[in-house]
Amino acid sequence: MVSSPSGINCGNTCSGSFSTGTQVILTAMAGVGSVFTGWGGDCSGCGTNTTCDVMMNVDKTCTAGFEDMTQQVFNDVPPGHWAFEYINGIYHRGITSGCSSNPLIYCPDSSVTRAKMAVFIVKAFL
Repeated sequence: MVSSPSGINCGNTCSGSFSTGTQVILTAMAGVGSVFTGWGGDCSGCGTNTTCDVMMNVDKTCTAGFEDMTQQVFNDVPPGHWAFEYINGIYHRGITSGCSSNPLIYCPDSSVTRAKMAVFIVKAFL
C-alpha cells in the first residue's frame, strides 16, 4: 500500500502520520501472485476499489486485503495448466464459481455459451 501525499509505502504492515485535515489517498498494490480483495477498518466503505480517499480528522486504521492466487482452487486446474492464473483470477474476483462445487471443479475443456460469457462480462464490471 502507498499513500498520496507520501508517508506510507509498505509490505505486510505499516503506518504513517499525517496532519489533521489532510486528505490522504491510499492505493492498494497487489504483489505478484496475489489479488486485492478489498479495504477494511476505517476504509471499508471503499470496497474493492484499489484507491481509497481518507480525511485525516481523527486517528484511523485502514487495512488492505489480499489473497494468494498461487494456490490451486479447482481440482481440474493444476498450477501447470496454461490458464491457471486466469481461471484463479476470475474465481477470486467473484466472476465464476466453476461448474461443480463438490468437488470444486472448473471444467476448463467445456464450451462457454454466449449466456455464460454475458454473465462473466457483467460480473467483471460490477
